[in-house]
Amino acid sequence: MTESEFTVLESYTRDVTRNVVRIDKNTMDDLSIDSGDTVEIMGKHRAVAKCLQLYPADEDKKIIRVNGLTRNNCKAEIGDTVSIRKINSSDADSVMVAPLETIPPLDPRYLADALEGVLIIPEQFILIPYFGGRLTFMVVGTIPEVTGDIGAVTVTQKTRFGILEKNHFLHGLRKTLKTDDITSYRKYGMWRTCQN
Repeated sequence: MTESEFTVLESYTRDVTRNVVRIDKNTMDDLSIDSGDTVEIMGKHRAVAKCLQLYPADEDKKIIRVNGLTRNNCKAEIGDTVSIRKINSSDADSVMVAPLETIPPLDPRYLADALEGVLIIPEQFILIPYFGGRLTFMVVGTIPEVTGDIGAVTVTQKTRFGILEKNHFLHGLRKTLKTDDITSYRKYGMWRTCQN
């Protein structure tokens, strides 16, 4: 078995802000998934997270516990059916993001600190803690690129972030941004990134 379907339920309280989903131990064994492995969650859209085991009371119910951000990224509501499968991931060298709201001046290195260990893919929403609130971004592109061999990338302390200077998404241009635009945005000075 390479993938399986589950009914979506709300995450446990401890997982509300974590990049994890939980399924039952038997299915993890069937899918050759170990605790902490990277999985793809497929609803109407694609999302990625680390997979952990459900609490004993939830075992063998064909459910998956998913937090709100991940449900939003895979376009699934509570009660919907999603499929999951194990995928490969690689450390992210560079990530370009676009703010979905007006943001204050922000050192891109802060994003690497805030997102360390988080799995990301293009077109995914991410939330950054900021002075008691949260800033919302969308991932525009990654290096290495997410392909068939690399299903997701993981943010590390060494990941370099670029932040689009011009908020294209607020002007309705989301569909014009592609993962291969990183070079163009760097060339025309439309993003800021840490230089070391």
